[in-house]
Amino acid sequence: MVASFLEYSFNRSVNNYSHYEIILSQASPFVKTAHFISSCQLSKMTPFRCRTQIHGLGVVFSPFFGYTKHGVEKMDQNNYRLPKRKDGQKTFEHIIETARKLFSKKGYQATSINEIIEKSGIATGTFYLYFDDKFALYSYLLSKYRRSIRKAISEGIKGAHTRHDKERLGIRAFLKFAWQDPLAYRIIWESMFADQALFREYYETFSRDYVRQLDLAVKDGEVRPDIDLETLSYVLMGISNFVGLQVLFRETLTDRDLDHITEQVMKVLKSGMFTKTE
Repeated sequence: MVASFLEYSFNRSVNNYSHYEIILSQASPFVKTAHFISSCQLSKMTPFRCRTQIHGLGVVFSPFFGYTKHGVEKMDQNNYRLPKRKDGQKTFEHIIETARKLFSKKGYQATSINEIIEKSGIATGTFYLYFDDKFALYSYLLSKYRRSIRKAISEGIKGAHTRHDKERLGIRAFLKFAWQDPLAYRIIWESMFADQALFREYYETFSRDYVRQLDLAVKDGEVRPDIDLETLSYVLMGISNFVGLQVLFRETLTDRDLDHITEQVMKVLKSGMFTKTE
């Protein structure tokens, strides 16, 4: 009977406790959640989320990223609701943009919901129409940045056929994205203070996707087979992250500058930095 209600089971350890959450399929217009205590009796239903600690189920609750019942990881935020009408979309985006500026200027912890509401010029009820809380808004903003970065890189490497060219064009696309949206770094790294698990998941997800692509390059003979691909994925992400800071610290940036910086990175990737090896 319980299984008939189950939509998603989440798979993450939280403080060494096991948590279990089910989402009722009848939940409309807001997501309703039902939580079970260790005896698997229905505990409580609310229009939004509530959390009840249980033990010994072997399934653990993650507030942001979960796994579908088929075991495929899926980012599924149930603590925000997307607008259905165009006027609502405009208000929704306005709230997001206001919060983006406040988070980047003051930080996540120092920014209050009331301040976001006031600066957005909306009623309190309008905020909660779309978001359960401040964290819901922030997590949506972070996921939006993830999508935007992936889109920029995907468009940047379009037409590239080799791993070398994909790395070169991908790095250039990321550097250009960072230059055009200097607030991106502040928003992404602010997740360290908002929720470390969210920060970790952000980069782990990028790493897993990177590893899949690198593995194909290894099979095609483009990348050395004796390198740990997970480590390599973080090396490559680290290069992009910190060379991105090099770009942000500049007063001006031309296409020629972008090309030069990108080629310097590729020179290191291709030939290394040492003149002699033991």
